Amino acid sequence: MNSLIQFKKIRTMKKLMFALFIAAVLNVPAAEAILIPLPGGGLQSGVLYIFRISANITDVAVMVQASLRNRLELEQTLIVPAGASVDLPFTIPSRANEVILVLDPAMIGSDPQFFGDVTVTILDQNLVPIIPALTFTDSHIEVVCEVVP
Repeated sequence: MNSLIQFKKIRTMKKLMFALFIAAVLNVPAAEAILIPLPGGGLQSGVLYIFRISANITDVAVMVQASLRNRLELEQTLIVPAGASVDLPFTIPSRANEVILVLDPAMIGSDPQFFGDVTVTILDQNLVPIIPALTFTDSHIEVVCEVVP
């Protein structure tokens, strides 16, 4: 094979792979990270909170993480079935500085633009809501809550 033709094939393959990489990056949906302002400056460390998750249309994968300076301290996961509401009790570790609630609702049908909606309520240990219920409709949601000592 002519070395000039082989050289052109390599350049063409590199360009094609670069174009595919760019297309993949542009098609990945961005995560919606939401900082929730809480009364008293944030969740209290060492206290039990209940995260009430309602999956209104589709199943929802839920993950609660407590972290200290971006290092994972504690994590709990569960799946909320469609049409159900689940209470996830979570005690904030004493060293945590933030709690992240990650919600991944399932896609509706085969269209990647439509996802089920999720309702979140954060309750204290007496089952009193500390914030009003929040409803989200995106494909990947990260709800961030600060933790105060």
